[in-house]
Amino acid sequence: MTKEQNGNQLVRVPDDESEKDHYFFQNAFSMTMVGINLRYFHFDFGSTSVWPKRFELGYAFPLIDRVIYQNDVGDYDNLALFFNFKYAYPRFAQFWVSGYLDEINTILKARFWEKTRAMYAYQIGTKFAVPVLPFTTISLRYTKVEPYCYTHHGINYTPWYNHYINEGYSNNGYCLGYYLPPNADEINLQIETRPVKYLTLGMQYQLIRHGVDWGSQSTLGANLYSELRNKDRDDLEKYFLRDGTYEWSNIVSIKASYDFHRFKVPVKLYGSIGYIYDWFTSIDDSEYGYDSNGDCKSSKTTEYHYVNNDEYHDKHGVVVTVGFSAFLR
Repeated sequence: MTKEQNGNQLVRVPDDESEKDHYFFQNAFSMTMVGINLRYFHFDFGSTSVWPKRFELGYAFPLIDRVIYQNDVGDYDNLALFFNFKYAYPRFAQFWVSGYLDEINTILKARFWEKTRAMYAYQIGTKFAVPVLPFTTISLRYTKVEPYCYTHHGINYTPWYNHYINEGYSNNGYCLGYYLPPNADEINLQIETRPVKYLTLGMQYQLIRHGVDWGSQSTLGANLYSELRNKDRDDLEKYFLRDGTYEWSNIVSIKASYDFHRFKVPVKLYGSIGYIYDWFTSIDDSEYGYDSNGDCKSSKTTEYHYVNNDEYHDKHGVVVTVGFSAFLR
């Protein structure tokens, strides 16, 4: 496992595929959650931990909170807190908000939400039934994942291991949380209907904006292998869309599924087709990066503009998915 400088950030790069897929992810995952479920309200709160595979009874014991345990034993495992709150009115609508806190060391500083050390994610959404159309629902949600969220510095001093171990909230390159990568947000609109009992139709629109992790204007913490630099890490600032180049992905898709139970065949067929249009926005080179004092040159008032060049250019694509589910009795 080696470190490479990518723009203003350090990215830990696997030396080969075997290390990426096998050795690097020798980790375990634990979670404790307390929930309250009422007729109209649901609330849950919990803590999680990602830790190298070793004999840790404290993380496996359900009556000990993960945060308290780590502070007692003085280890360096990756901890997180999360909560979910939902209000639901039966047969009409539901509203929810979810939060995930990976790491934050700047809570007492001014404008802490602009600091890169504030690694968190959140989602707000609603889903409601359409009164004039039977078995039809519309859902809308907004999700934001801050830079370096789901990531963690690789460690190479773990007992029983002589190589780097990943403690981020990921496994084999996939987030254990929401599917968005770090330093990204999404607007997701879905419409689903069931015109007949065994047929389901749907349409979805997604706008995903993600800071690129490559090229001359790569953004901070946009990769699951990203690591915060040691120098002045508490003073690093982030300005979404205004601190580098961002990819804007517009995705429109339609989907359908048909259940053959009506013919006494335990199979469901499903498929979807989607069109993707990507473009990029950047800032002026004079406002990109950090000055000699380590301060970010960009700010919340920095203007970004559409760009289409040899490095960052528009892309079009089509994605088709076809599959089936079989139910065995």
